Amino acid sequence: KLRVRHPAPRMRIAIAQQLTPVLPWVDSWVYSSRLTTQGHRNEGRPAGKTSMKMHRRALARLLEGLDRIEKSILPILTKAAAGHENTVMVMTMNAGMADLVLNFVCSARRAGTNLDNLVLFPTDAEAQSVAESLGFPYFFDSAFGSFPKNEAGSYGDNVFVKMMWIKVLCVYLPVDLGFNVLFQDADLVWLQDPLRQYFHKPAVSGDFDMYFMDDGSRSTRFSPFFSNTGFYYIRNNERTKYFMQSMLYSSDLIIEWRSHQSALVQLLADHASTFGLRVKTLSYTDFPSGKDYHHRKPYMLKWMEGEIQPLVFHMCWTQNKVDKVRYLKQLGGWFTKPECEAGDLHRREETKGAAANDIYHCCSAEPLVQCFYRDKASIVPCKNSPPKDRGRGSWW
Repeated sequence: KLRVRHPAPRMRIAIAQQLTPVLPWVDSWVYSSRLTTQGHRNEGRPAGKTSMKMHRRALARLLEGLDRIEKSILPILTKAAAGHENTVMVMTMNAGMADLVLNFVCSARRAGTNLDNLVLFPTDAEAQSVAESLGFPYFFDSAFGSFPKNEAGSYGDNVFVKMMWIKVLCVYLPVDLGFNVLFQDADLVWLQDPLRQYFHKPAVSGDFDMYFMDDGSRSTRFSPFFSNTGFYYIRNNERTKYFMQSMLYSSDLIIEWRSHQSALVQLLADHASTFGLRVKTLSYTDFPSGKDYHHRKPYMLKWMEGEIQPLVFHMCWTQNKVDKVRYLKQLGGWFTKPECEAGDLHRREETKGAAANDIYHCCSAEPLVQCFYRDKASIVPCKNSPPKDRGRGSWW
């Protein structure tokens, strides 16, 4: 038996038909989905009854108020995109991620950008207070649903999955209304401005519809593009509008697979095959992530020694927020002063209602380096710190 794998079902049939005459010893063909692993296990489980029911409820609530929502958010997005080549940057956050969002803002300021095209989508009252304190426009509507206030304990846990719905909405709305969109998670730092230095330079970025950070994983469920959905850029056109509408209608798979990333990557494959959606996976040289932090020591050494100058860094591939913050601190990617940490920015009276320029008192001009683990990448040797993984020696 031979297995035929291809993103398009019609191509699997065509391949089998073409190979049969030249492989007469094959007595049967087994058609496998593109999510079938080398061990013949199909990871493409369809959405179950519970996932579909949750999806229908969330979608019905949204669609009932969609016209009103789009009318309300359009002036906010229009103002943000002015002077930025019709591009808005969007982020979502709950109260538990406030210090990571602030740290990103501080890193962007250090990189020379004021982020005046950023629109936040806070999911609870405390997060909305933080957004107001930061001085950036924000938007939330009760039709989005309710969300947990605490950060996710680990990848794929219940908090993580519930936050994936707002992660879809905050991109769908501006794309549907005609804007280019840069989306990113809270656990990023900017070392340079990726819009000015890359996405708004066609000679550099090329002619693609969607750009995604390379996740680093080469598992079947993230194939064929291996896209990381914590940082991506969308050029607005009919293909990307239809893609985001399809993504909106696919949240049952996000719930079932407990992963926004898995569902989006499979939809990318469908739309690339069917509608000619042009997808680019960004080079990790310019857009590194946690995969590079943990598994590409030669690259990290060159970065720490100044031989490489990436545009942004994404602290993914990390189990929880505590470790994300620790890794960023010893990497030289932490710029938030201690008095503004711990996710309680919303309780700081001196920042309430402040303009964006005033919140920068929380930002350090230089990275606030602190060692935690001797066996993890660091901008300075951390040889006197304990190892993260038992028995490991110094990274340096």
